[in-house]
Amino acid sequence: MKNKKIAPQPANHGGKVMGSKFLQICVAAVLIGLPSMSIAKDLDHTELNVVAGVSTMNQYLLGEKPFYETVIVEDSEGAVSANVTSLDSLNIGGTDVMRLIESGATDIGTSAFAYFGNEVPAASGVDLPGLFSTLDELRAGVDAYRPVLDKTLAEQYNAKLLGVWGISNIMVFCRGEVTSLADLKGKNIRSYGTMLSALYEGLGANPITLAYAEVVPALERGTLDCATTGALSGNVSKWGEVSDTLYQLPIGPSNWFTAMNLDRWSALSPELQTFLAAEFTKLEDRQWELARRENIEALSCAAGKQPCTLGVLDDMTVVAFDEADMPAFRAVVKTKVLPVWFELCGAECEATWRGIVGPLVHGD
Repeated sequence: MKNKKIAPQPANHGGKVMGSKFLQICVAAVLIGLPSMSIAKDLDHTELNVVAGVSTMNQYLLGEKPFYETVIVEDSEGAVSANVTSLDSLNIGGTDVMRLIESGATDIGTSAFAYFGNEVPAASGVDLPGLFSTLDELRAGVDAYRPVLDKTLAEQYNAKLLGVWGISNIMVFCRGEVTSLADLKGKNIRSYGTMLSALYEGLGANPITLAYAEVVPALERGTLDCATTGALSGNVSKWGEVSDTLYQLPIGPSNWFTAMNLDRWSALSPELQTFLAAEFTKLEDRQWELARRENIEALSCAAGKQPCTLGVLDDMTVVAFDEADMPAFRAVVKTKVLPVWFELCGAECEATWRGIVGPLVHGD
């Protein structure tokens, strides 16, 4: 039976201001701009070395790259600039960039918490597969758990957390047909972290850890049957050219983050710290909004339909997750993923998580 292609429904102001009201608004806008202008004039001239995310992802192309190359330069009136490269251009993984941050080989780096969950389990506390199903749920979890993330990065990697954001929902790109949860059994599936591997093992699949840049050739050669990433991230990275089916396994959204070498951060002037903190808050908000846009377009792009302004038109079979499989999926999350994570994380970490994140999780 041919799989059914599914395209999402597109997601669903004005007035005239005149006279004194218009003048009041103009004055207010000028006054709002004054603090940042004043801060910019007091900033030390600073050049930052940055290893940003994956160069084909929208979070890099529309978020990080213009942020570092244009936004912070203009907002600082030229006082702050950055030399930017990407994870894939260096052919390194998300764990490697933490070593670069820790050693001071780069000032700032971007990674995903799931990448080093085996090293520092506490960092994966809001990035466990199947934990949250929507971006709103994930962001609530991130906001609640942020102090733990900041403390963990400082203690384990000598890093200061600057921002966290979600990407489009994680899905599975497969060669051939996949119509149900059972079809994943025995397949070699690209994983990117310990907890995702635990999920796939619980589903009877064979998780294989590969760097993002290695996925396309592995799918092309048939070394991989399937690969996992954000639905639109895989789309813009041309995964659809080497796979046939986009399967909506409800792994949920994932999150990426940016951190700075803590010694470098501590050496900055208070004015520069304040400036950068405010700038990264703005970047964070932009990235979350971008993820929302991506979720609207991910499925239509994969199916070769509009709207598709953020990705490329593919000709994939888009398969919805069968709700009849949900009990089995949630059972794997509860009995395979969470216990593995609790064991890795330890009793104190588990207690912290249950107090902060547990109340936000369905069925925990």
